[in-house]
Amino acid sequence: MTLTKNEQALIGRQIARAKEVEYLSCRIGGDGHHWVRCQPDIAPDHGFPIVHQCSECLCIRRKVISPKYGEVLSETRQYPQGYLARRDPSTPEGERLISASAVRVVSIHQDATKLPPVKDVLT
Repeated sequence: MTLTKNEQALIGRQIARAKEVEYLSCRIGGDGHHWVRCQPDIAPDHGFPIVHQCSECLCIRRKVISPKYGEVLSETRQYPQGYLARRDPSTPEGERLISASAVRVVSIHQDATKLPPVKDVLT
């Protein structure tokens, strides 16, 4: 499948934006968040609170769960400064700021010498 000129231009803009975002490995297309369950810092009127924090970017995910059926009653996220991409006034209306493809392209160009080695699973 070959991208059209318009699609190539769009992904080019998204790649440029992805290069400016911090915590790229936590974003879609990267490794994803490394969630660690934490003590709840919320006290909902109904339901059971479950709080996770990413050990990499410190993003916090708070959920309130129905203790009887396991339904998610509410969910919020709190992002660290620099995590979210900002819409520039020149960005076309309705254009997605960063795609998973753009994150993958930026990720494959990061310095591999700064990555940890693979751990042997057979030992």
